[in-house]
Amino acid sequence: MFLKKIQFKLTMAFLIVFVMSTTVFHLLSFYSLYTSLRNDDHAALRSRLLSYWAQFQIGGMQMLHEELDLESLLGGERPALVRVSERGGRTVLLLHPAAWAAFPLDQLSGFQRYGLEQVRRLNAPGLEFGLEVAAINLGERYVLQVGLSTEGRDRLLRAFVRNFVFVVVSISGVGFFLGLVLTARYLRPLGKLNDVIAEILSTGEVSTRIERSETGDEFDTLIESFNRMLANIDGLLAGMRSTLDTVAHDLRTPVTRMRGVAEIALRGEPDIDRYREALSDCLEESESVVKLLDAIMELSEAESGLHSPSREPVELLALLGDVVDLYAFAAEERAIRIEGPVLEHHRSTGAWSGAPPTEFYVVGDSARLRQMIANLLDNAVKYSPPSGTVRVSLQAHDGEQAEQSESKNYVTIKVEDGGTGIPDEELPYIWQRLYRGREAVGRPGLGIGLSLVKTVVEAHSGQLEVGRSDLGGALFQVQLPRL
Repeated sequence: MFLKKIQFKLTMAFLIVFVMSTTVFHLLSFYSLYTSLRNDDHAALRSRLLSYWAQFQIGGMQMLHEELDLESLLGGERPALVRVSERGGRTVLLLHPAAWAAFPLDQLSGFQRYGLEQVRRLNAPGLEFGLEVAAINLGERYVLQVGLSTEGRDRLLRAFVRNFVFVVVSISGVGFFLGLVLTARYLRPLGKLNDVIAEILSTGEVSTRIERSETGDEFDTLIESFNRMLANIDGLLAGMRSTLDTVAHDLRTPVTRMRGVAEIALRGEPDIDRYREALSDCLEESESVVKLLDAIMELSEAESGLHSPSREPVELLALLGDVVDLYAFAAEERAIRIEGPVLEHHRSTGAWSGAPPTEFYVVGDSARLRQMIANLLDNAVKYSPPSGTVRVSLQAHDGEQAEQSESKNYVTIKVEDGGTGIPDEELPYIWQRLYRGREAVGRPGLGIGLSLVKTVVEAHSGQLEVGRSDLGGALFQVQLPRL
Protein backbone atom coordinates (compact mmCIF):
# COMPACT_ATOMS: atom_id res chain seq x y z
CA MET A 1 0.00 0.00 0.00
CA PHE A 2 1.30 3.42 -0.99
CA LEU A 3 0.54 5.02 2.39
CA LYS A 4 2.85 2.51 4.09
CA LYS A 5 5.82 3.17 1.81
CA ILE A 6 8.80 4.98 3.25
CA GLN A 7 8.63 7.35 0.27
CA PHE A 8 5.22 8.64 1.43
CA LYS A 9 6.23 8.68 5.10
CA LEU A 10 9.39 10.71 4.47
CA THR A 11 7.51 13.16 2.26
CA MET A 12 4.79 13.65 4.87
CA ALA A 13 7.34 14.00 7.67
CA PHE A 14 9.24 16.78 5.88
CA LEU A 15 5.96 18.40 4.79
CA ILE A 16 4.65 18.47 8.37
CA VAL A 17 7.91 19.98 9.62
CA PHE A 18 7.74 22.62 6.88
CA VAL A 19 4.09 23.51 7.57
CA MET A 20 4.66 23.71 11.33
CA SER A 21 7.77 25.89 11.00
CA THR A 22 6.04 28.13 8.43
CA THR A 23 2.98 28.44 10.67
CA VAL A 24 5.08 29.44 13.66
CA PHE A 25 6.94 32.01 11.55
CA HIS A 26 3.68 33.50 10.22
CA LEU A 27 2.14 33.57 13.69
CA LEU A 28 5.08 35.54 14.97
CA SER A 29 4.91 37.83 11.93
CA PHE A 30 1.15 38.28 12.38
CA TYR A 31 1.55 39.18 16.03
CA SER A 32 4.32 41.63 15.20
CA LEU A 33 2.25 43.26 12.43
CA TYR A 34 -0.88 43.38 14.59
CA THR A 35 0.98 44.99 17.50
CA SER A 36 2.60 47.56 15.22
CA LEU A 37 -0.69 48.52 13.54
CA ARG A 38 -2.56 48.66 16.84
CA ASN A 39 0.09 50.91 18.37
CA ASP A 40 -0.09 53.21 15.32
CA ASP A 41 -3.90 53.41 15.60
CA HIS A 42 -3.71 54.14 19.33
CA ALA A 43 -1.08 56.81 18.72
CA ALA A 44 -3.35 58.44 16.10
CA LEU A 45 -6.30 58.21 18.50
CA ARG A 46 -4.35 59.88 21.31
CA SER A 47 -3.08 62.56 18.93
CA ARG A 48 -6.62 63.38 17.78
CA LEU A 49 -7.84 63.38 21.39
CA LEU A 50 -5.10 65.77 22.54
CA SER A 51 -5.70 68.05 19.55
CA TYR A 52 -9.38 68.47 20.45
CA TRP A 53 -8.49 68.92 24.11
CA ALA A 54 -6.07 71.72 23.17
CA GLN A 55 -8.75 73.48 21.09
CA PHE A 56 -11.15 73.31 24.03
CA GLN A 57 -8.54 74.68 26.38
CA ILE A 58 -7.95 77.63 24.04
CA GLY A 59 -11.51 78.62 23.14
CA GLY A 60 -13.87 76.35 24.98
CA MET A 61 -16.77 74.61 23.30
CA GLN A 62 -16.99 77.32 20.65
CA MET A 63 -13.44 76.70 19.44
CA LEU A 64 -14.02 72.92 19.50
CA HIS A 65 -17.19 73.31 17.33
CA GLU A 66 -15.30 75.42 14.81
CA GLU A 67 -12.49 72.87 14.59
CA LEU A 68 -14.93 70.02 14.00
CA ASP A 69 -16.86 71.99 11.36
CA LEU A 70 -13.63 72.81 9.57
CA GLU A 71 -12.62 69.15 9.49
CA SER A 72 -16.00 68.12 8.08
CA LEU A 73 -15.70 70.72 5.29
CA LEU A 74 -12.14 69.79 4.33
CA GLY A 75 -12.68 66.03 4.60
CA GLY A 76 -8.98 65.31 4.71
CA GLU A 77 -8.77 63.93 8.17
CA ARG A 78 -9.46 60.31 9.05
CA PRO A 79 -13.15 59.88 9.96
CA ALA A 80 -13.65 59.94 13.70
CA LEU A 81 -16.36 59.78 16.32
CA VAL A 82 -16.47 62.81 18.62
CA ARG A 83 -18.70 62.96 21.69
CA VAL A 84 -18.79 65.57 24.39
CA SER A 85 -20.87 64.77 27.41
CA GLU A 86 -21.45 66.10 30.85
CA ARG A 87 -20.17 64.24 33.85
CA GLY A 88 -23.66 62.99 34.50
CA GLY A 89 -23.74 61.26 31.12
CA ARG A 90 -25.93 63.66 29.08
CA THR A 91 -24.60 64.06 25.55
CA VAL A 92 -23.75 67.64 24.55
CA LEU A 93 -22.12 66.94 21.17
CA LEU A 94 -22.06 63.78 19.03
CA LEU A 95 -20.52 63.60 15.55
CA HIS A 96 -19.76 60.45 13.51
CA PRO A 97 -20.11 59.07 9.96
CA ALA A 98 -23.59 57.82 9.15
CA ALA A 99 -22.26 54.28 8.52
CA TRP A 100 -21.27 54.04 12.16
CA ALA A 101 -24.82 54.25 13.42
CA ALA A 102 -24.85 50.46 13.72
CA PHE A 103 -22.42 50.64 16.61
CA PRO A 104 -23.95 50.57 20.10
CA LEU A 105 -23.17 54.23 20.80
CA ASP A 106 -25.40 54.23 23.85
CA GLN A 107 -22.70 52.24 25.58
CA LEU A 108 -20.47 55.31 25.48
CA SER A 109 -22.43 56.75 28.40
CA GLY A 110 -21.20 53.96 30.61
CA PHE A 111 -17.58 54.60 29.70
CA GLN A 112 -16.26 55.67 33.07
CA ARG A 113 -12.51 55.17 32.53
CA TYR A 114 -10.74 58.27 31.38
CA GLY A 115 -7.12 58.53 30.23
CA LEU A 116 -5.00 58.38 27.14
CA GLU A 117 -4.08 54.72 27.70
CA GLN A 118 -7.67 53.56 28.33
CA VAL A 119 -9.04 52.36 24.96
CA ARG A 120 -12.39 50.58 24.58
CA ARG A 121 -13.52 48.69 21.49
CA LEU A 122 -17.07 48.62 20.18
CA ASN A 123 -18.26 45.99 17.71
CA ALA A 124 -21.34 46.01 15.53
CA PRO A 125 -23.13 43.07 13.92
CA GLY A 126 -22.60 42.88 10.17
CA LEU A 127 -19.45 45.00 10.19
CA GLU A 128 -15.99 43.48 9.76
CA PHE A 129 -14.24 46.22 11.71
CA GLY A 130 -14.55 47.76 15.15
CA LEU A 131 -14.49 51.19 16.77
CA GLU A 132 -11.82 52.05 19.33
CA VAL A 133 -12.70 54.89 21.74
CA ALA A 134 -10.62 56.82 24.26
CA ALA A 135 -11.72 59.65 26.60
CA ILE A 136 -10.27 62.64 28.43
CA ASN A 137 -11.69 65.21 30.88
CA LEU A 138 -12.44 68.68 29.57
CA GLY A 139 -12.26 70.57 32.78
CA GLU A 140 -14.48 69.66 35.66
CA ARG A 141 -17.77 69.60 33.70
CA TYR A 142 -17.28 67.83 30.38
CA VAL A 143 -15.82 64.58 29.06
CA LEU A 144 -14.44 64.28 25.52
CA GLN A 145 -14.60 60.91 23.77
CA VAL A 146 -12.93 60.26 20.40
CA GLY A 147 -13.19 57.04 18.38
CA LEU A 148 -11.42 55.73 15.27
CA SER A 149 -12.34 52.68 13.21
CA THR A 150 -10.09 49.65 12.83
CA GLU A 151 -11.22 49.05 9.25
CA GLY A 152 -7.84 49.59 7.61
CA ARG A 153 -5.99 47.55 10.18
CA ASP A 154 -8.46 44.66 10.11
CA ARG A 155 -8.48 44.62 6.32
CA LEU A 156 -4.69 44.36 6.20
CA LEU A 157 -4.64 41.58 8.81
CA ARG A 158 -7.32 39.60 6.93
CA ALA A 159 -5.30 39.94 3.73
CA PHE A 160 -2.24 38.73 5.61
CA VAL A 161 -4.11 35.64 6.82
CA ARG A 162 -5.53 34.91 3.34
CA ASN A 163 -2.09 35.19 1.80
CA PHE A 164 -0.67 32.91 4.47
CA VAL A 165 -3.28 30.23 3.81
CA PHE A 166 -2.78 30.52 0.07
CA VAL A 167 1.01 30.31 0.36
CA VAL A 168 0.94 27.35 2.76
CA VAL A 169 -1.57 25.40 0.66
CA SER A 170 0.26 26.12 -2.60
CA ILE A 171 3.72 25.34 -1.28
CA SER A 172 2.44 22.23 0.50
CA GLY A 173 0.99 20.89 -2.73
CA VAL A 174 4.15 21.62 -4.70
CA GLY A 175 6.31 20.33 -1.83
CA PHE A 176 4.34 17.10 -1.61
CA PHE A 177 4.77 16.44 -5.34
CA LEU A 178 8.48 17.35 -5.35
CA GLY A 179 8.98 15.34 -2.16
CA LEU A 180 7.56 12.23 -3.81
CA VAL A 181 9.76 12.74 -6.86
CA LEU A 182 12.96 13.41 -4.90
CA THR A 183 12.45 10.63 -2.35
CA ALA A 184 11.68 8.21 -5.18
CA ARG A 185 14.96 9.20 -6.81
CA TYR A 186 17.06 9.02 -3.66
CA LEU A 187 15.46 5.78 -2.48
CA ARG A 188 15.93 4.08 -5.85
CA PRO A 189 19.02 2.14 -4.63
CA LEU A 190 16.92 0.80 -1.76
CA GLY A 191 14.34 -0.40 -4.25
CA LYS A 192 17.05 -2.14 -6.28
CA LEU A 193 18.32 -3.76 -3.11
CA ASN A 194 14.84 -5.06 -2.29
CA ASP A 195 14.44 -6.39 -5.84
CA VAL A 196 17.74 -8.26 -5.66
CA ILE A 197 16.88 -9.73 -2.25
CA ALA A 198 13.47 -10.85 -3.56
CA GLU A 199 15.17 -12.42 -6.59
CA ILE A 200 17.68 -14.24 -4.38
CA LEU A 201 14.90 -15.52 -2.12
CA SER A 202 12.90 -16.79 -5.10
CA THR A 203 15.74 -18.30 -7.14
CA GLY A 204 18.43 -19.02 -4.55
CA GLU A 205 21.03 -17.53 -6.92
CA VAL A 206 23.53 -15.22 -5.18
CA SER A 207 25.61 -14.28 -8.21
CA THR A 208 23.52 -11.13 -8.84
CA ARG A 209 25.16 -7.80 -8.02
CA ILE A 210 23.80 -4.26 -7.67
CA GLU A 211 25.41 -1.41 -9.60
CA ARG A 212 26.59 1.53 -7.52
CA SER A 213 25.35 5.01 -8.31
CA GLU A 214 28.83 6.44 -7.56
CA THR A 215 27.33 9.21 -5.44
CA GLY A 216 29.46 8.33 -2.42
CA ASP A 217 26.51 8.47 -0.04
CA GLU A 218 25.34 5.96 2.57
CA PHE A 219 23.36 3.97 -0.02
CA ASP A 220 26.53 3.46 -2.06
CA THR A 221 28.27 2.18 1.05
CA LEU A 222 25.31 -0.11 1.78
CA ILE A 223 25.33 -1.47 -1.79
CA GLU A 224 29.09 -2.04 -1.68
CA SER A 225 28.80 -3.91 1.63
CA PHE A 226 25.86 -5.93 0.30
CA ASN A 227 27.79 -6.87 -2.85
CA ARG A 228 30.77 -7.94 -0.75
CA MET A 229 28.48 -10.01 1.43
CA LEU A 230 26.99 -11.69 -1.67
CA ALA A 231 30.49 -12.34 -3.01
CA ASN A 232 31.49 -13.96 0.29
CA ILE A 233 28.33 -16.06 0.35
CA ASP A 234 28.87 -17.03 -3.27
CA GLY A 235 32.46 -18.02 -2.50
CA LEU A 236 31.40 -20.02 0.54
CA LEU A 237 28.71 -21.82 -1.44
CA ALA A 238 31.14 -22.52 -4.27
CA GLY A 239 33.69 -23.82 -1.79
CA MET A 240 31.03 -25.93 -0.12
CA ARG A 241 29.92 -27.43 -3.43
CA SER A 242 33.53 -28.03 -4.44
CA THR A 243 34.31 -29.62 -1.09
CA LEU A 244 31.24 -31.82 -1.22
CA ASP A 245 32.09 -32.91 -4.76
CA THR A 246 35.70 -33.70 -3.93
CA VAL A 247 34.78 -35.40 -0.67
CA ALA A 248 32.14 -37.49 -2.43
CA HIS A 249 34.66 -38.40 -5.11
CA ASP A 250 37.44 -39.26 -2.65
CA LEU A 251 35.10 -41.18 -0.36
CA ARG A 252 33.78 -43.32 -3.19
CA THR A 253 37.07 -45.18 -3.61
CA PRO A 254 37.65 -46.33 0.02
CA VAL A 255 33.95 -47.08 0.51
CA THR A 256 33.89 -49.14 -2.69
CA ARG A 257 37.00 -50.99 -1.55
CA MET A 258 35.47 -51.78 1.82
CA ARG A 259 32.33 -53.04 0.15
CA GLY A 260 34.30 -55.14 -2.30
CA VAL A 261 36.45 -56.66 0.44
CA ALA A 262 33.36 -57.44 2.52
CA GLU A 263 31.51 -59.01 -0.43
CA ILE A 264 34.48 -61.21 -1.37
CA ALA A 265 34.86 -62.35 2.21
CA LEU A 266 31.16 -63.23 2.47
CA ARG A 267 31.01 -65.10 -0.86
CA GLY A 268 33.76 -67.59 0.00
CA GLU A 269 33.77 -70.46 2.41
CA PRO A 270 33.78 -69.55 6.09
CA ASP A 271 37.37 -68.82 7.02
CA ILE A 272 38.46 -66.97 10.14
CA ASP A 273 41.77 -65.85 8.62
CA ARG A 274 40.06 -64.48 5.52
CA TYR A 275 37.51 -62.65 7.67
CA ARG A 276 40.27 -61.20 9.83
CA GLU A 277 42.13 -60.01 6.75
CA ALA A 278 38.93 -58.45 5.34
CA LEU A 279 38.22 -56.67 8.60
CA SER A 280 41.79 -55.39 8.70
CA ASP A 281 41.46 -54.02 5.17
CA CYS A 282 38.13 -52.39 6.05
CA LEU A 283 39.68 -50.86 9.17
CA GLU A 284 42.55 -49.45 7.13
CA GLU A 285 40.17 -47.94 4.57
CA SER A 286 37.95 -46.49 7.33
CA GLU A 287 40.99 -44.85 8.91
CA SER A 288 41.80 -43.16 5.62
CA VAL A 289 38.20 -41.92 5.44
CA VAL A 290 38.39 -40.55 9.00
CA LYS A 291 41.70 -38.82 8.22
CA LEU A 292 40.17 -37.22 5.13
CA LEU A 293 37.12 -35.99 7.03
CA ASP A 294 39.19 -34.71 9.98
CA ALA A 295 41.51 -32.83 7.65
CA ILE A 296 38.62 -31.24 5.77
CA MET A 297 36.85 -30.26 8.99
CA GLU A 298 40.04 -28.75 10.39
CA LEU A 299 40.63 -26.75 7.22
CA SER A 300 37.01 -25.59 7.13
CA GLU A 301 37.21 -24.38 10.73
CA ALA A 302 40.38 -22.45 9.99
CA GLU A 303 38.97 -20.87 6.84
CA SER A 304 35.61 -19.96 8.35
CA GLY A 305 37.17 -18.39 11.43
CA LEU A 306 34.89 -20.28 13.81
CA HIS A 307 37.85 -20.65 16.13
CA SER A 308 39.84 -17.45 15.84
CA PRO A 309 43.55 -17.86 16.51
CA SER A 310 44.63 -16.86 19.98
CA ARG A 311 46.88 -13.85 20.37
CA GLU A 312 49.86 -14.52 22.59
CA PRO A 313 53.63 -14.14 22.29
CA VAL A 314 55.17 -17.14 20.49
CA GLU A 315 58.91 -17.83 20.34
CA LEU A 316 59.54 -19.24 16.86
CA LEU A 317 63.03 -20.64 17.54
CA ALA A 318 61.76 -23.08 20.13
CA LEU A 319 58.62 -23.85 18.15
CA LEU A 320 60.58 -24.55 14.97
CA GLY A 321 63.08 -26.66 16.89
CA ASP A 322 60.31 -28.85 18.33
CA VAL A 323 58.84 -29.49 14.88
CA VAL A 324 62.26 -30.27 13.40
CA ASP A 325 62.94 -32.73 16.22
CA LEU A 326 59.58 -34.36 15.55
CA TYR A 327 60.36 -34.99 11.87
CA ALA A 328 64.00 -35.86 12.39
CA PHE A 329 63.15 -39.54 12.98
CA ALA A 330 61.02 -39.81 9.83
CA ALA A 331 63.81 -38.13 7.85
CA GLU A 332 66.47 -40.50 9.22
CA GLU A 333 64.51 -43.54 7.95
CA ARG A 334 65.12 -42.28 4.39
CA ALA A 335 68.60 -40.96 5.17
CA ILE A 336 67.40 -37.40 4.68
CA ARG A 337 69.41 -34.77 6.51
CA ILE A 338 67.58 -31.81 8.05
CA GLU A 339 69.92 -28.91 8.54
CA GLY A 340 69.20 -25.64 10.17
CA PRO A 341 70.42 -23.47 13.02
CA VAL A 342 67.46 -24.45 15.19
CA LEU A 343 68.11 -28.21 15.04
CA GLU A 344 71.84 -27.78 15.49
CA HIS A 345 71.28 -25.51 18.47
CA HIS A 346 69.01 -28.11 20.03
CA ARG A 347 71.43 -30.92 19.41
CA SER A 348 74.39 -29.06 20.80
CA THR A 349 72.81 -27.78 23.98
CA GLY A 350 69.55 -29.65 24.36
CA ALA A 351 67.86 -26.45 25.53
CA TRP A 352 67.99 -22.71 25.03
CA SER A 353 70.65 -20.99 27.05
CA GLY A 354 69.19 -17.83 28.51
CA ALA A 355 66.23 -16.00 27.06
CA PRO A 356 65.54 -16.55 23.32
CA PRO A 357 66.30 -13.57 21.09
CA THR A 358 63.36 -11.15 21.13
CA GLU A 359 63.51 -10.64 17.34
CA PHE A 360 62.10 -14.15 16.85
CA TYR A 361 58.92 -13.48 18.82
CA VAL A 362 55.58 -13.14 17.02
CA VAL A 363 52.01 -12.73 18.23
CA GLY A 364 49.73 -15.62 17.32
CA ASP A 365 48.35 -19.06 18.03
CA SER A 366 51.20 -21.45 18.84
CA ALA A 367 49.12 -24.54 17.98
CA ARG A 368 48.18 -23.19 14.53
CA LEU A 369 51.74 -22.03 13.84
CA ARG A 370 53.09 -25.42 14.84
CA GLN A 371 50.59 -27.07 12.49
CA MET A 372 51.62 -24.76 9.65
CA ILE A 373 55.35 -25.46 10.09
CA ALA A 374 54.67 -29.20 10.42
CA ASN A 375 52.83 -29.28 7.09
CA LEU A 376 55.66 -27.47 5.31
CA LEU A 377 58.29 -29.74 6.84
CA ASP A 378 56.21 -32.86 6.13
CA ASN A 379 55.99 -31.94 2.44
CA ALA A 380 59.71 -31.16 2.30
CA VAL A 381 60.63 -34.57 3.76
CA LYS A 382 58.03 -36.37 1.63
CA TYR A 383 59.21 -34.92 -1.71
CA SER A 384 62.95 -35.05 -1.01
CA PRO A 385 64.85 -37.94 -2.59
CA PRO A 386 66.55 -40.52 -0.34
CA SER A 387 69.82 -39.22 1.11
CA GLY A 388 68.64 -35.69 0.25
CA THR A 389 68.73 -32.51 2.31
CA VAL A 390 66.03 -30.36 3.88
CA ARG A 391 67.03 -26.93 5.10
CA VAL A 392 65.10 -24.97 7.72
CA SER A 393 66.06 -21.38 8.50
CA LEU A 394 64.72 -18.50 10.50
CA GLN A 395 65.62 -14.90 9.79
CA ALA A 396 64.74 -11.58 11.44
CA HIS A 397 65.61 -8.33 9.70
CA ASP A 398 67.55 -5.98 11.90
CA GLY A 399 70.54 -3.66 11.90
CA GLU A 400 71.58 -2.04 8.62
CA GLN A 401 69.60 -4.58 6.63
CA ALA A 402 66.36 -3.55 8.38
CA GLU A 403 66.80 0.05 7.35
CA GLN A 404 66.79 -0.91 3.65
CA SER A 405 64.10 -3.60 3.87
CA GLU A 406 60.35 -3.19 3.76
CA SER A 407 60.10 -6.43 5.80
CA LYS A 408 62.07 -5.15 8.79
CA ASN A 409 59.06 -5.78 11.05
CA TYR A 410 58.74 -9.39 9.96
CA VAL A 411 60.44 -12.64 10.77
CA THR A 412 60.90 -15.10 7.89
CA ILE A 413 60.63 -18.90 8.07
CA LYS A 414 62.21 -20.76 5.15
CA VAL A 415 61.73 -24.46 4.37
CA GLU A 416 63.69 -25.87 1.42
CA ASP A 417 63.99 -29.35 -0.02
CA GLY A 418 66.19 -31.07 -2.60
CA GLY A 419 63.38 -32.62 -4.66
CA THR A 420 62.31 -31.85 -8.19
CA GLY A 421 60.40 -28.68 -7.26
CA ILE A 422 56.91 -27.58 -8.29
CA PRO A 423 56.22 -27.11 -12.03
CA ASP A 424 55.30 -23.57 -12.97
CA GLU A 425 51.96 -24.61 -14.42
CA GLU A 426 50.93 -26.14 -11.07
CA LEU A 427 51.83 -23.14 -8.89
CA PRO A 428 48.40 -21.42 -9.17
CA TYR A 429 46.64 -24.58 -7.95
CA ILE A 430 48.79 -25.84 -5.08
CA TRP A 431 46.82 -23.81 -2.50
CA GLN A 432 43.51 -25.38 -3.48
CA ARG A 433 42.14 -28.01 -1.14
CA LEU A 434 42.47 -31.65 -2.30
CA TYR A 435 44.71 -30.63 -5.21
CA ARG A 436 47.58 -33.00 -5.92
CA GLY A 437 50.14 -32.51 -8.68
CA ARG A 438 51.97 -35.03 -10.81
CA GLU A 439 54.71 -35.56 -8.23
CA ALA A 440 52.07 -36.47 -5.62
CA VAL A 441 50.94 -39.58 -7.49
CA GLY A 442 51.79 -42.65 -5.46
CA ARG A 443 52.74 -40.62 -2.37
CA PRO A 444 50.67 -40.51 0.83
CA GLY A 445 48.63 -37.38 1.43
CA LEU A 446 45.22 -35.77 1.01
CA GLY A 447 46.09 -32.52 -0.79
CA ILE A 448 44.98 -30.35 2.13
CA GLY A 449 48.27 -29.43 3.83
CA LEU A 450 49.16 -26.37 1.74
CA SER A 451 45.56 -25.08 1.92
CA LEU A 452 45.82 -25.18 5.69
CA VAL A 453 49.24 -23.47 5.58
CA LYS A 454 47.84 -20.61 3.49
CA THR A 455 44.83 -20.21 5.81
CA VAL A 456 46.99 -20.08 8.97
CA VAL A 457 49.41 -17.56 7.45
CA GLU A 458 46.58 -15.26 6.35
CA ALA A 459 44.94 -15.54 9.78
CA HIS A 460 48.21 -14.23 11.29
CA SER A 461 48.42 -11.32 8.79
CA GLY A 462 51.46 -12.91 7.17
CA GLN A 463 52.69 -13.49 3.63
CA LEU A 464 53.47 -16.75 1.87
CA GLU A 465 55.73 -17.26 -1.15
CA VAL A 466 56.96 -20.31 -3.06
CA GLY A 467 59.93 -20.52 -5.39
CA ARG A 468 62.96 -22.56 -6.40
CA SER A 469 65.48 -23.58 -3.76
CA ASP A 470 69.27 -23.62 -4.13
CA LEU A 471 69.00 -27.29 -3.21
CA GLY A 472 67.10 -27.93 -6.43
CA GLY A 473 63.60 -28.37 -4.99
CA ALA A 474 60.88 -26.08 -3.64
CA LEU A 475 61.41 -23.11 -1.34
CA PHE A 476 58.56 -21.96 0.91
CA GLN A 477 58.93 -18.61 2.70
CA VAL A 478 56.57 -17.48 5.44
CA GLN A 479 56.75 -13.91 6.72
CA LEU A 480 55.02 -13.16 10.02
CA PRO A 481 54.78 -9.82 11.85
CA ARG A 482 57.24 -9.53 14.73
CA LEU A 483 56.17 -8.79 18.26
